[in-house]
Amino acid sequence: MVYFNGHPAIVDVGRGEYNRKVFSDDRYDVWWVRGRNHNAPVINGREQISGNDGGLPEEVDHYFTSREVDCANTQTHSRLAMELRDIYGPDTGIQRVDRVCTLDRAAGQITVADAIRLDSGPVEAVLTLYSDVDCEQLEPGLIRMHCGDTPLLMKVEADNPKAELETVAMDEEELIHSWGDRLTRITLTLTADSPELDYTLTFSPEEAAATPPGTQPVLCFTPKPGSGPGAHERGAYPARACHFVRENGPFPPKTDSFSPVNIV
Repeated sequence: MVYFNGHPAIVDVGRGEYNRKVFSDDRYDVWWVRGRNHNAPVINGREQISGNDGGLPEEVDHYFTSREVDCANTQTHSRLAMELRDIYGPDTGIQRVDRVCTLDRAAGQITVADAIRLDSGPVEAVLTLYSDVDCEQLEPGLIRMHCGDTPLLMKVEADNPKAELETVAMDEEELIHSWGDRLTRITLTLTADSPELDYTLTFSPEEAAATPPGTQPVLCFTPKPGSGPGAHERGAYPARACHFVRENGPFPPKTDSFSPVNIV
């Protein structure tokens, strides 16, 4: 999640209304539950698989978590890195998916860098983000987010990035309570002919020199509180998440598992 000037520029949608379908075998057809509508990249059409609800043997349980998680926090920088290959399941042809999120407090800048490596090319990654502010695309891969007096820019650093912006109506009471009647969906498509794809999202104020102190972007990481449809429920561990980016607080420097869908 990315906040700027007190505005939620990039959000975790959270949950809608719990009903019979959410607790059925069809729960991952609900758009706000499945990985495609969070920010784990969909790689060559393959999205993050559902978690192990106890029906699979223990030896394959590692397919549902991130690996090599490393978290560092200083007065000038906060950094979270992880490897996501196993969240896509077995026999995918995916060698590695490395993600590094960095908050540079001095520069007032956030970067999210992904490096995808497959057994063979080509590779296509589709990344879906949601914003609670008005957005416009200034040029391919450059999006302005209207966060009060100073807009926030998101720049996609990649070869031939494609971005689509669309308004998504909130049609469930819980979502309307959180976000009003709509959110903006940002769909990014990145491609490479080779089996290697690298791209970086950079968030920074449009007028950095004129940005007053205290209005730098804030990056929040949400630890995965559990598996199942409620795992991405809005409000989980908000204090610890924000302490991580604001000060050298109680957030642990290392942890075994984070939800890859909630790290921005």
